[in-house]
Amino acid sequence: MPFLLSDIAGEQARLEDLYSYRVLDSSSESEFDDLALLASEVCETPISLITLVDSDRQWFKARVGVDVCQTDRESSFCAHSIATGQMLVIPDATEDPRFSDNRLVTGPPHIKFYAGCPMVSRKGMVLGSLCVIDTKPRELSAHQSRILRMLAQQAMDRLEARRDAMLNDRMLRVASKSGSAIVIIDRFGRIEWTNSAYEGLVGCVAHEEADTTSEIRFGASQQDTGFMNQALQRCGPGEIVERELEGTCPDGRQLWLSLSTGTFQNKEGHPDGVFQVLTDTSFQRQREFFERDQGRVLQSIASGAPLKRTLHLIIAMLEAQDPSFFCSAVLVDPENGRSSTVGVPLSEEEIDLACREGVFAEAPAAVPQCATIRQALNGQGFRAFWGTPLHSHSGKMAGAFVARFRRATPVKAEQLRLLELGASLVESAIEKKRSEEEEAKHREFLHRMLESSRDSISVLGLDGRLLWINGADSEISTAYGSEETRRTSWIEAWEGEDRAAAVRAIEAAKLGDVGHFRGFCAGPDGESGWWDVHITPIRDADGRPDRLLVVSRDVTQSALAEKNLIESKESAEQASRMKTEFLANVSHEMRTPLNGVLGMAQLLELSDLDSKQRTMLATVQASASMLLHLISDLLDLSSIEAGKLRIESRPFSPLSRLDKIVATRREACTAKGLELLTQFDPALSSERNGDPARFGQIVGNLIDNAVKFTDSGTVTVVASPTTDMSGIVVLVKDTGIGVDPSEHATVFDKFRQLDGAAARRNGGMGLGLSIVRDFAERMGGTVSLKSDGSTGSEFALTLPFPLVAPDVAPVPAARTKMEGIRVLVVEDNPVNGAVALGLLRKLGCQTEWVISGEDALQKLSDSKFEVVFMDIQMPDMDGYETTRLVRQREALSGFHVPIIALTAHAMQADRELCLAAGMDDHLAKPYKLDDLYKAIEPWIGIKEDGFS
Repeated sequence: MPFLLSDIAGEQARLEDLYSYRVLDSSSESEFDDLALLASEVCETPISLITLVDSDRQWFKARVGVDVCQTDRESSFCAHSIATGQMLVIPDATEDPRFSDNRLVTGPPHIKFYAGCPMVSRKGMVLGSLCVIDTKPRELSAHQSRILRMLAQQAMDRLEARRDAMLNDRMLRVASKSGSAIVIIDRFGRIEWTNSAYEGLVGCVAHEEADTTSEIRFGASQQDTGFMNQALQRCGPGEIVERELEGTCPDGRQLWLSLSTGTFQNKEGHPDGVFQVLTDTSFQRQREFFERDQGRVLQSIASGAPLKRTLHLIIAMLEAQDPSFFCSAVLVDPENGRSSTVGVPLSEEEIDLACREGVFAEAPAAVPQCATIRQALNGQGFRAFWGTPLHSHSGKMAGAFVARFRRATPVKAEQLRLLELGASLVESAIEKKRSEEEEAKHREFLHRMLESSRDSISVLGLDGRLLWINGADSEISTAYGSEETRRTSWIEAWEGEDRAAAVRAIEAAKLGDVGHFRGFCAGPDGESGWWDVHITPIRDADGRPDRLLVVSRDVTQSALAEKNLIESKESAEQASRMKTEFLANVSHEMRTPLNGVLGMAQLLELSDLDSKQRTMLATVQASASMLLHLISDLLDLSSIEAGKLRIESRPFSPLSRLDKIVATRREACTAKGLELLTQFDPALSSERNGDPARFGQIVGNLIDNAVKFTDSGTVTVVASPTTDMSGIVVLVKDTGIGVDPSEHATVFDKFRQLDGAAARRNGGMGLGLSIVRDFAERMGGTVSLKSDGSTGSEFALTLPFPLVAPDVAPVPAARTKMEGIRVLVVEDNPVNGAVALGLLRKLGCQTEWVISGEDALQKLSDSKFEVVFMDIQMPDMDGYETTRLVRQREALSGFHVPIIALTAHAMQADRELCLAAGMDDHLAKPYKLDDLYKAIEPWIGIKEDGFS
């Protein structure tokens, strides 16, 4: 069934079929013009067309009665004709609604009558039509319609024949240029056509090779029905028979052919001829043989076969590829320089020439380096010589590769490539064999090295069985017992915890890690020692642990030294602990009376005193405060050295802190006649995160230092935020004696006093600046000194105190009233007890005082208190035990009373012990009235009329 134009999905296929005829826009051809003229005369119409319709036009292959060669597809009648696949007849287009408004009807050529018969291709595609046209209405007779159909079919047949001839011509042109030999033989056995490749092949196959020539038709044009019959017997109708044939060229070169034979069939399906295609596959076959031989060579090299056997394989491979080669390989001993030859023997002159520079000479006369070479070549029937030196990877002379030729013809490029490949393989074989020899020497060296090692080196199986151990004189080998014992289990050499460590180390190595342990191993001779053992996996080709390498080193002496070091370290740590305990005891014993002194001084300060009494009181307070400051410095130094100094980070106002620090130093400055000046940036009033206590201690120490070494003038404190607002900078300047630049590096050292006279006059232990530097560095800051040694000093302190986010900054709490708060003081020292009661009563608290833990337990059973101040060091029952017993009772009652340690044990470790015993806070002696207030405030609540 013909393809219909309405079948849109197939339109692309119809166009591709049309384009395959390559007829569009071709010149006129008489056979198509005659068909159009005949149609016009038979149908008695003035116009006749053979049209072909492509994507946007109808083109006229032949035309009668019109001058144009094409029209647009939209207005064409032919497009309607091919749409149905049937003959289209229109008696009067003006009466047909499909065409009445067509421009070819309303305008030139004023079509009235149209009859078109579709032209259908072999694929069933409607490509166009043969149509007749008249300018007046009419009808076709049945005879005319039949003739028109016949003419349309003839037009299509002409198109098919035209395409077949074009394709045949293209195929013949391709076949004539083919590299394969092609011959066409008629049914009588005569050669009809051959290409140039066939002509070149004639004569290359020796006619004495009967098996070959009996299957191939060479050089005969006369009738040969016998050949034809044989060919038809081998090849049935429609079949192509493939054969591989072998022959010999006149020059002796081996020839391999691929023969393809097939038959032509006539229209009745009977054999009408034979074609043969012969392809010279000699190159492919030689390549196959070469690759096979090359594989054997590479296998021989890789397997470590004897070198001379491998070199013979290389030479045989090259000479099989090119029979004109006569090859030799020269081996040069790297130790003594002596040479030996594999293959055709060479003269010493040829060996020397090839090893020195390499040469190819087309004739003996072209080798002027050595006249005897010409004689050697002539004497053995050779006319040309090629050689190249061979070198190892290290650049040393390894030998040479030489080829000689019977004919003095120029070497071809493919011959040169083959020889260079052969030289490369010979070089690789020599290098591989030399590498194997070097590896064997290396293994021997490694064996001797392992045997000479003072370390014990062993190889274990994955089960821990000893497989190999170096030198029998290795000391640890005696620990393994007899040879039979050593072959059972290496682990058995260790005992107790060391054996468990050995098992763990082996398991770690089996998992791919490095196992390590240190163990004590005793030998059967009574000798014993410590061994440091490392076990590493030995991996197989796939990377999995296959064996275990054990390296054991005798560390007995170092173990003893380490033991002594540990003992020394423990002694030092014990001395440090004793020092810490001593300082703690000194601190406790001094803080206890100081608490009485400063406490009573506070109570006196709050009483009515005249000016003289207040002056004397101030002296007492200053002296006691100085002593307390020295004690605090010693404790800070102890904490720093023990690595137990803790730095806090909480919001505080640097400006407020600086104001308090300066206020406490003004009296000392006034007493020396100094002026204390300040320049504080208001921006420091914002909350920042840091340690306010340590900050105050640093700045206070710097001011104290400035006051101590300044006899007249000023002490100036300047503070401002850093440029990026991430921290603060404090400058402390003085007009004192200054510090010589040579002393700057040691000014922050412990117990360092640069001016001995000033130290004796002003006191101090030389710890202040050391503590300043340590505190600053532990807070992530820095402190530096600027002084020329004559005009005072300037200390610069930088600390990273970041701003607190606005929503994080705490709102200052209103000060709590203390009237009516019931407080119990547990204190065995009468003076300290009196001080505590006096100061608490100044706060408005209702206080009671007991002198022992037992009394405290009884008092807490009888009465309720809102806060308890607990001394620690008391006879019979100390503060820790008393607190534990209180907490045990509270576990049953559900009532919790805040207990605050009030003790001369002032170190951080003491605070931690108090909290661990169940206390809620820690306040060190001596303390001030404000310290008591701050200690009580978090534990009480405000009522409208007082406190509960």
